[in-house]
Amino acid sequence: MLKKYIEKYPTHISFIMDGNGKWAACVNLKRFWGHYIGAKKTFLTIQHLGSVNIRYSSFYAFSIENWFRKIKEITKIFGLIIYFMIKYSKYFSKSLNFILIGRISKVPILIKNIFIIINKNISFLKKRSALIHISYSGQQDIVRCLKDVILNKIKYNSISTHFIRDYYIATQNIINPGILIRCGNQNRISNFLLWQIIYTEIYFLNAFWPCFTVNKLKLILKYFSFNFRTYGRV
Repeated sequence: MLKKYIEKYPTHISFIMDGNGKWAACVNLKRFWGHYIGAKKTFLTIQHLGSVNIRYSSFYAFSIENWFRKIKEITKIFGLIIYFMIKYSKYFSKSLNFILIGRISKVPILIKNIFIIINKNISFLKKRSALIHISYSGQQDIVRCLKDVILNKIKYNSISTHFIRDYYIATQNIINPGILIRCGNQNRISNFLLWQIIYTEIYFLNAFWPCFTVNKLKLILKYFSFNFRTYGRV
């Protein structure tokens, strides 16, 4: 009876890529190089996920709390996002949608335009998607849903968890993550996908994001594939 709940690989996998700056300090490099290696690691991970046919991947690139960092570091982070999206876009041509998620009004216009250009002429129905969360907050995502429901005067009996998921949450119509991987030697969620991770398997790694490897990802996927998921049933 439990066989019907077995999942070989998740349809959606998410990442909190923490520890870039700390890694750089450990190897006596400037913080910039930690962010550089971390950004490169992100796109290499996206490439590998394509080889194992995982349709959706979410990456916590820049939280809403990260705006409290020094403007110089913020500018460098955004510059790296732009650089690597342009550099790797040729590898993902016609095979991957990049979806920008977060408080879009605060995201630099150049980044928003690059998302539009890269996604041009790509079918959103047939290809893989990488969800890049920039200026994102799980709490603010839920608050925005509530405001939109009130603003649109949705009838009381129409409101349900499925209704919120399909029409109002930032990741609308995208299946919730089966796996969340948190790097950086921290055992916390840090305001990421609070609505979406109700049944997500969470893996906290005692390694900084620049140290994350394909082999580590393979081990997590293998462990997940042998896990029985009953979703509260027996």
